[in-house]
Amino acid sequence: MEKVLVTGGSGYIGSNLLPALEGEGYEIHSLQRSAREVSGTNIHIADVTDYVKTADIVHKVKPDSVIHLAASGFNYAKKETLDDLIRVNFTATMKLAEACMALPEPPKFVYPTTYMECQGSEKPISADCQLVPQSEYALSKSLSTNYLLYATRAGLLDATILRLFSVYGKNDLKFRFIPSIFDAMMRGKSIETTSLSQKRDFVYIDDVVSAMLCAIRAKGSKATLYNVGSGKATRLLDVAETIRGLFPDSKGKMMIGAKPDRPNEAPCYYADIYETERALSWKAKYGLKQGLLETKKALGTQ
Repeated sequence: MEKVLVTGGSGYIGSNLLPALEGEGYEIHSLQRSAREVSGTNIHIADVTDYVKTADIVHKVKPDSVIHLAASGFNYAKKETLDDLIRVNFTATMKLAEACMALPEPPKFVYPTTYMECQGSEKPISADCQLVPQSEYALSKSLSTNYLLYATRAGLLDATILRLFSVYGKNDLKFRFIPSIFDAMMRGKSIETTSLSQKRDFVYIDDVVSAMLCAIRAKGSKATLYNVGSGKATRLLDVAETIRGLFPDSKGKMMIGAKPDRPNEAPCYYADIYETERALSWKAKYGLKQGLLETKKALGTQ
């Protein structure tokens, strides 16, 4: 039975990934900061910034694959310093990769990064686009992207980097765009939004999990970085209107334009997923409306 070590297993993506790994028959080891129990999973309590303890766990488990989800900076309101972001998102990644390289048989290393490490435009973002980080969070993630590309090309590690676009779905973080619209419609409350004119590439969580499963199966893949998205640009306003349409009796209202858009925010991001589909044998199964319907079901509403 192949062993998979997941960091950040108790987080948003991890909470969806671990049951999928169990269903695939992997021996799962979850490195996480809290003792949240997950069926069929061996729990290891550690912070990824405790580099010695993390390395000890890697050497004890000797995984066949590592999926490194642990990260900091998702919540803009927390205002982590750049030092904090680099310590968690880069240095911890580098130390984890070094611990993997020190094993007699280094495991497959799967690392999700952010589309915000690239410059958005009206054209699809290619997997090999120039890295132009759009935030300090994106900068800290792009450092790991470059490091893992280097390590893989040097033959030190077999890393697959998955550049995730706008992930949504069950167990999503409540402060994010889609959950906040759902919450307003379910509660019949008003919500202040930006202009919602921005276009983003929305990809359902189950499709992201599927891409990660494809990545750990793709041993020694020629390319090392793949985009994970729908391949389509959708206006935030259209997403919000679709969610509102799922609650025809709701008294919830959207106060569009009540909040300013983020300064210097690119108006459009979407992925070129050709190479992901070809090389990883992966394809997004959920269209936006279907994914939003599944999200509504997960919230306990019909």
